[in-house]
Amino acid sequence: MGSRGMATGSETGRGRHLLRPAEGNEAGSGANRHDVGIVMYHPPMVYPITGMVRGWAPQDYEYGYALSPHGISTAIPAAYVFRNLANVDFDRFEQIARVLNLRAESTRQLADNFFEYYIDLLTTLGIPMTLKELGFTPQDVDNLVVGTLAQQRLLSLAPIQVTEGVLFDQAIVRL
Repeated sequence: MGSRGMATGSETGRGRHLLRPAEGNEAGSGANRHDVGIVMYHPPMVYPITGMVRGWAPQDYEYGYALSPHGISTAIPAAYVFRNLANVDFDRFEQIARVLNLRAESTRQLADNFFEYYIDLLTTLGIPMTLKELGFTPQDVDNLVVGTLAQQRLLSLAPIQVTEGVLFDQAIVRL
């Protein structure tokens, strides 16, 4: 057996390993992420954010150059994507809201409450809430959108059609 429980050199061993999402395997967990809309920002929006950041790095990173770690590049657009997906899968968002003790009487209120909860969490953790805090400007928005839309292989799995209008009009790319 290999170090990850795979039969070394065995296609069967590798295949079994790929089907074990409980072990944190990306291949197993990916199927679950795509059906809730996470594929809209992870990784399609992360790639251009991480690649275009300039002049900003977390205070506790001492690399000497601009850097937006994967988690931060993921966390910022997540709030805005979640806000716009509550109407796509209201039942799932309602389940999450119950766990978080969020109350809402409408889809819009649920989306807003979830958004505010998430933004408060980012604030508590000291994570930037907007791309502006990473140094992005309105002049960067077109390139962020182009970079996001270039990831069609991933965006095609989203629960809504992700277009330039969705990214702009629904304020998913927020400065």
